[in-house]
Amino acid sequence: MNSKYFDFIDGLRAIAITAVFLYHLEPTVFTGGFIGVDIFFTISGFLITRLLIERSNNSGFLKSFMLGRIRRLFPAYAVFIILTLIVSVLFLLPNEIKELSRSAVTSSTVVSNIYYYLSADYFNESLNDLALLHTWSLSVEWQFYIFFPLLFCVRLFKTNVFLILLLLTAISLIITTIMAEQDKSAAFFLTQYRVYEFGIGALIATLNIEKIQAFNFNNKNIIFNSLTLLSVCGLIIICFLYNKNTVFPGVTAAYVNILTAIILVVGIASPNKTLFKDILNNRYVSYIGKTSYSLYLFHWPVILFAEMYFFGEKSFSFYSTVLGTTLVLSHFSYRFVEQPFRFNRSLNTKIAITAGLFTLLFSSSFFLVTKYTGGLQSRFTAPQLELINTPDWGPVPGDCIATQDTRGYYNCVIGDLNTSPSILVIGDSFAQMLVWALDKKLRTENRSALYITKGGCPPLVFGVSISSSINKRDCYSTQLDIKEAVQNNVKLSEIIMISRWSNFKDSNFDNRFGSPDLNFEQRLIDTLRLFKESGKKITIFQAFPEPGYPVKEWWIRAEKFNHTLSHFEYTSVNELNMLKFQKYVDRIITPVDYLCENPNRCSIHKDQIPLYFDPTHLSKHGAELLITNIAL
Repeated sequence: MNSKYFDFIDGLRAIAITAVFLYHLEPTVFTGGFIGVDIFFTISGFLITRLLIERSNNSGFLKSFMLGRIRRLFPAYAVFIILTLIVSVLFLLPNEIKELSRSAVTSSTVVSNIYYYLSADYFNESLNDLALLHTWSLSVEWQFYIFFPLLFCVRLFKTNVFLILLLLTAISLIITTIMAEQDKSAAFFLTQYRVYEFGIGALIATLNIEKIQAFNFNNKNIIFNSLTLLSVCGLIIICFLYNKNTVFPGVTAAYVNILTAIILVVGIASPNKTLFKDILNNRYVSYIGKTSYSLYLFHWPVILFAEMYFFGEKSFSFYSTVLGTTLVLSHFSYRFVEQPFRFNRSLNTKIAITAGLFTLLFSSSFFLVTKYTGGLQSRFTAPQLELINTPDWGPVPGDCIATQDTRGYYNCVIGDLNTSPSILVIGDSFAQMLVWALDKKLRTENRSALYITKGGCPPLVFGVSISSSINKRDCYSTQLDIKEAVQNNVKLSEIIMISRWSNFKDSNFDNRFGSPDLNFEQRLIDTLRLFKESGKKITIFQAFPEPGYPVKEWWIRAEKFNHTLSHFEYTSVNELNMLKFQKYVDRIITPVDYLCENPNRCSIHKDQIPLYFDPTHLSKHGAELLITNIAL
């Protein structure tokens, strides 16, 4: 196997980075653009395996390989992390900069994928403001670089490389497909569940390139061009077809890997002059591919900081700022950092290693400084700090037989504990954000309620979203407790259902409880029918107005940047179509009527106190504003 450079791969890289960039820029349009990372994984599997097969018989190949990866990746990575941390001081609040400092240390030690797995779901809004979030995939790549080459030290593997790779890839795909339904976050972030994506590319590297290129048949160019065109079109379609509710990775990611592998095989086998190669080798497409590493590094913090500066307004200025800044930073990184270190020179190696160590030192120092200065609090006024430090959640009131810490969900009695509960409150975190206001109102009325909730868990008695990243077992337990309360507690006269319905209405559900329909609407009807048969009054809260940005943080940033921020535009796209459910429901409460000046314009604060504590959840003040005006 020779070390020929395949130019068309730069074009394939351009497709991958464009998909990721557009996804981060407009996630509601390019809903599946995150597959660009999976394209990169397959390309890496091919290139790294090809390199290892070629050099694994050389003395000291492991050391040579790792030093080559360090020279190739560390210098630009160091510049990116250090520059991001410096710029963050201009934009981030104390709580945000402390979180960034923690993630910077894990990014510097290439374990950020594990850190983010332990923190939250990739598609969760709580991670959206982390400037180093995208480094999870680079950590996965580094872990692949560290462990995969060790296989080439085993004689059995080297003599049966294709068969063993095929076996490992198949096993990994099966395990990941199962895990994606059980723990989506683990399957997404952790390297062991991405092995098959590298493996599919690695299998292509084991093929005999000379024999593939020598293989001729009629209409070879036409067939190759058609295969490549169909594969590229398939990838583009997936960028619009997949979304955060897609069960991913697993088989769904394997489709991406296989389409990428087809392009690799055709690119290797086809003659130099073909239509698809002319496109992929176009100077502009090729340049995007060559700079894809730097583009990947810089694009996300640029988008994030630009959104903060423009306060979410997707104007021409915003797009031009993002595109121009990303291209300029990426060009300088590629031209003056990446390229000079590609050469295998002793000085380059020493500088690259030093860059990696310095980045870790800088990140660690940044972490300690932010920790002991409260996130560089001196940049803000006392009222701003008081607002930042207002707690988002508090201890759940009442008498609980289950809590998030003990069982992974809440089963409590709230309100006046000297009375028997007459109301059942069920839901997800949107029900949880109202618990303090509900408890206060019930106590003033000498009433109590049974409160059964779990964040991310739909208030149903028939299943959990297949694509959900929450602990499904805890959600099942929550739903069974709800079902038991409805059927066995005769003192309950009313059921109040509160949820972020948009999380579930486009999802498919499992059939654990025997309901034959997999869609959410039918599951909700099944649940409402069961509730109705119990003779209880049913109240549903419609969709809550959501600002879509962290209110406290943006409010304070608005003061710093002399920007006015007081309202947000509300659209009803997330609301349930109650025409389908109204025959089962006794009362519908529309929060917009209580929280907004009109159906399209909602305030973020009242009496200079925020009504929200994050992009979607009401603060205690906002919850009280809503609940005090509603008759329970």
